[in-house]
Amino acid sequence: MKKRVLEITPHFGFAHDFIGKRFRYFSENGYEMHLISSPDNRIDSFSIENNVQCYPLSLSRIVSLKNDITALMKICQYIRKNKIEAVVGHADKGKLMATLCGLLTNRKVIIFAHGTSFETRKGLSKRIFIMLDRFESSVARKVICVSPFLKELRAKTKIDKTGKSVVPAMGSCGGIDCQKFNSDNISTEKLKHLKEQYGIHKSDFVIGFCGRIVKDKGVEELVMAFERFKMAIGNNVRLLLIGGEDIRDGISKDVKEKIKQDHSIISTGQVNSDIEYYYSMMDVFVLPTHRDGFGMCLIEAAAMGVPVLTTNITGSRDAIKNGYNGLYVQLSPNDIAEKLSYLFQESKLRQEMGNNGRVWAKENFSNEIVWKAIKNIYDSVI
Repeated sequence: MKKRVLEITPHFGFAHDFIGKRFRYFSENGYEMHLISSPDNRIDSFSIENNVQCYPLSLSRIVSLKNDITALMKICQYIRKNKIEAVVGHADKGKLMATLCGLLTNRKVIIFAHGTSFETRKGLSKRIFIMLDRFESSVARKVICVSPFLKELRAKTKIDKTGKSVVPAMGSCGGIDCQKFNSDNISTEKLKHLKEQYGIHKSDFVIGFCGRIVKDKGVEELVMAFERFKMAIGNNVRLLLIGGEDIRDGISKDVKEKIKQDHSIISTGQVNSDIEYYYSMMDVFVLPTHRDGFGMCLIEAAAMGVPVLTTNITGSRDAIKNGYNGLYVQLSPNDIAEKLSYLFQESKLRQEMGNNGRVWAKENFSNEIVWKAIKNIYDSVI
C-alpha cells in the first residue's frame, strides 16, 4: 500500500521550479503524491510528467478570512476523500493551511521552513510571525529546514523544540538537476542568439542576479554597487537582473528609474525556461540578500561554473563555500563593488572558483542526494 501525501503551496510556480521531479521520485519509491497549488495552464502536463495528482485551488498570500475559510474546507474535504495520511506545507499560507487541516482531519503534518518571514520585520508584526511559526511547529511532526542557518535561527528564537527540525543533507528543498545545470550541455548557437537578443557583446563583463526584484534580495544595494563598479572599470560591464517585481517589498522609485535609464542594466523580468542559458552569460553571480532560507540560485550558478558573491547573514551563507567557489560580501554597495572589482581583475581566480563551484554543487546538492534525505524524513513520520 502506497503512503498518501498531500503537499500544499500557494503558487504553482514554486512546485514547478523547486519540487518538480521529486514527486516522480517519491511515486517510484512507495508514495502516492498529491499537490494543491494555484491554478496554472501547466498543471495538467506537470501532473502527467511527475506522476502527481493535482488539485488547483487559489490560496492568496494576503489574508482573506472568507476565501481562506472556504479554501480550508475544500482542502479538508480533499484530504478525507483521498485518504491522505500526511499533509506537507510550503510557504507561509501553505504551512498554515497544512497545520490547520492536519488538526481538523487528525492527519500528520510536515512543514518546510524555506525562510523566516519575521527576520526583517519589527515590533508587533515580528512577534506575530514568530508566534505563528511556533504554533505550526508545535503541531508538525517534523520541520524540514532548507539550511543549517535556518535551523539554528529557529532554535535560537525558540520556535522548534529540540529534535523537531532537521536539514536534508546539506540543505535546499530539493537540490538541483546537475545535468540541466551543466555548461557542457549548453548549445553555443542558442547562447549566441540569447546574447544578441539582450545586446551582450563578447567583450562585456556580465554581473548576474536571479530572484524577485525586491528590497529583501538586496537589489537596491546591488544597483548602487554596480554604479560604483562601472565608474571604476569602464563601459564594457553589464548587470543582468532576472526576476519579476513584487509589490509587497518593492524597490524604491529612484532605483527603478536607474534600472530603466541605465542601458548597461538588463532587466529580463520573470524567466520560466532555459534559465541555465542566462547563467551561462554571467561572469559573476551576486545575491546580496537581507533574508533567504537558502538561496537555490547560488547553487544553480555554481553548477554552471559561475563564481558567486553573497551575504553570510542569512541562509545564503550555506549555499556557498567561502573562498572556494565564491566570497561573502557585506550588505553594503561599497563592499559589493570592491569584491566585484577584485574578481574582475583576477580572471584565473574566477575560473578556479567556477570549476570548484561545479564540484561543490554536484557533490552536495544534486537532486538524488537531497530527495533521498527528504524521503527518509517522510518515512520517519509516516
